[in-house]
Amino acid sequence: MEDRFLLSEAEYDKFVHSKYQQLMYSDKMSYTTEHKHNHVILTIQEGIDLDFNEDIFIPFCNSLIEGVSAEMSGLPETVEGVAYWANVTVPKDPFQTGRAKYELNLAVTDEIFQKFADAGYVGTFAAGSRKYTPDPVVNFSKFELSKDGRPNAVPKLYDADGETEVDMSVGNGSRVKVKWFHTAYNGPRGTIKRAGLGSVTVLDLVEYNQDGGDDF
Repeated sequence: MEDRFLLSEAEYDKFVHSKYQQLMYSDKMSYTTEHKHNHVILTIQEGIDLDFNEDIFIPFCNSLIEGVSAEMSGLPETVEGVAYWANVTVPKDPFQTGRAKYELNLAVTDEIFQKFADAGYVGTFAAGSRKYTPDPVVNFSKFELSKDGRPNAVPKLYDADGETEVDMSVGNGSRVKVKWFHTAYNGPRGTIKRAGLGSVTVLDLVEYNQDGGDDF
């Protein structure tokens, strides 16, 4: 049985970077897309246990509403700053945790830092607490694999125009714009909120220098 659902291009971009697509994969649920007039039509093929409308589509739409509320409360969808230890398209596991991830540490203004900190996101570091910058830092990350072992979508890396995808290493000190997404999961002390790494636009590139301290 096939069902069809409509999303805008912007909503679809958020969907492919969300946990809900991973839920579909884990349930062996698939879909095809048709792009029409700035919208995307999803044709769904049923999975094993999940119902796309009840378990995927409605929760995803609710997450969009939460995202709008977050932006209205002062959390922007994109954040500009200076990048450090950026692994945007090639995941790394420098501390051998067993879970490689895409990651970027962004030095931001005090105002932006405070908004993420006040909203309860982990991975926020106060001014002066990081050796590589005197500014406050927000960490944006995404695991290479979901918990069931399926690959997550690779974050996009764009040139300064925000449209041309590029293949480059982002050196420490590069000025970038990060498009992020909200992630949350249950931890031993309640809900843990993280800022996910969606895409990165390089505004002013500093060449990557492995011998000069750009690598762990």
